[in-house]
Amino acid sequence: MGCNNLYFGGVGAGPNPTGWGYWKDATHTDASRQAITGGTRTLLTVDGLSPITETDYLSSLPNNIWSNNTINPDGIGNTYLLRIDMLASPQSGGTGHYIELVLDIGDGAVNEIVQHATPMLKGNGITHRISITWAIFARETFNANGGKIYITPDIDVQIWDKAVFLQRGFVP
Repeated sequence: MGCNNLYFGGVGAGPNPTGWGYWKDATHTDASRQAITGGTRTLLTVDGLSPITETDYLSSLPNNIWSNNTINPDGIGNTYLLRIDMLASPQSGGTGHYIELVLDIGDGAVNEIVQHATPMLKGNGITHRISITWAIFARETFNANGGKIYITPDIDVQIWDKAVFLQRGFVP
């Protein structure tokens, strides 16, 4: 017997409640970087049009779980693993600078549920590989509004090679 129909509940238990997708941006590449002014809160855009995008393993996740630069939870109480990847290059000298990323579930009003500041220690024009992973859960507000990722650097930066990975971990 193969394991194609198996998960926690065994044979015939229904579709697997987990699943994952990976969306890679095709707009902002090494040849066409996105410039962000220091101190400016900017929506992280990932169009998912790169040939590296992978959605074959969404399983029972909806196709719009990542759509229009928004995480769209598909149920209250569900948990997700979210990873954000990008390359960034500071555009001014000095060290000790940072890029802050937040997940905002507000609908017009700011409602940041997780945030992370990543140091940019290598200096002007040097590429920094950024990869941030958050475990998140959906309650009523997140489920209703979705969530958008914002980036705010403290100095001017260029970003490119952006990607989002989402995996559902728990379904009540």
